[in-house]
Amino acid sequence: GLVDVGAGDTYIGADLTGYWYRRNTRIFSNIKKLVVSGNERILVIYGNSHAWVLEELFEASPEFSILKIDGIIK
Repeated sequence: GLVDVGAGDTYIGADLTGYWYRRNTRIFSNIKKLVVSGNERILVIYGNSHAWVLEELFEASPEFSILKIDGIIK
């Protein structure tokens, strides 16, 4: 995939992939900052390319629980 783009000592693809993951972790961090109490519900709408990374981040975080209904994360 993208990580393989580049020639010789250039790491264009790896750098872009790192930037993309950085973007997703910042999205996750911003969502965490919205939480005021432990009983809140948060609706997050993002495209499919972001959803799987955000899902992993939320599942790994003990502060959150994810509700999935019919394959949709809720």
